[in-house]
Amino acid sequence: MEISNYIQRPMPEVVFHYTSSQGLLGIADSGSLWATNIHYLNDSKELNHAFDVFRNELLGRKDKNPLHGLLINSFDNIRHMKLFVCSFTEEGDLLSQWRGYCPEGAGISLGFEFSKIKDSALKQGYTIGPCIYEESEKRRITRIVIDDLMPVLSSMVGKYPENHIRGYFYERIVKIVPFMKHSSFKEEKEWRCSLSPSADSSKQIKYRVGRSIITPYHEFDLKSNGRFSIKGVIIGPCEQKRLQINSVMDVLSARGIEWGQSSYSSTPYRAW
Repeated sequence: MEISNYIQRPMPEVVFHYTSSQGLLGIADSGSLWATNIHYLNDSKELNHAFDVFRNELLGRKDKNPLHGLLINSFDNIRHMKLFVCSFTEEGDLLSQWRGYCPEGAGISLGFEFSKIKDSALKQGYTIGPCIYEESEKRRITRIVIDDLMPVLSSMVGKYPENHIRGYFYERIVKIVPFMKHSSFKEEKEWRCSLSPSADSSKQIKYRVGRSIITPYHEFDLKSNGRFSIKGVIIGPCEQKRLQINSVMDVLSARGIEWGQSSYSSTPYRAW
């Protein structure tokens, strides 16, 4: 049950990841991005939003089924599930992204070939897909998912304990809910890589210092055959654009990282 089974989007050739100058150095040195625990992202309520879509669908169903109550109550238990997400966007020069991820006026937007990101994601056990913003589309997908699950869940009643049924439900919808975002984020055109850690991968959780708290993350490996490349670099709004782009190119060259074109943001935004 993958998100790609329920939603079709043209795959972009290039997706972008916004970062700071310090973030670029970390990416260049490690060849990886941070896949952050979803509860520690800027929008702390986004997972609740996705669960509400599922709950409302179950509550509104005319074909009342005793299972509906069991599944509705299960949301309180799975709200705190561990999910790690790594984000990209189709938009490489977006004001809200510069503001959100590069507040010091020293932002960098890195472009990656989507096909390579997808291959890396699948090899590492991530689910990859576009975020869903339209409410009607969320409801449509939710209906289909529940319709697909109900016959299987019904067949489990009386044969398996309730916590087993809840677990089966959880394991399926966990592939869907990370991709449902509030419509106010629509302009981001986000593509997401989502990981629900197994017992083994949980051992690979690392920790970093966030703005105010310690934040858990997984490393999303960008390397293929020991190397990775960058399709393009966009230097965000900053006071010393030329010096910044020279430094970025030097960093990439010194680490043997190939890159394509480089450019400056056209966004009229000043943070210095």
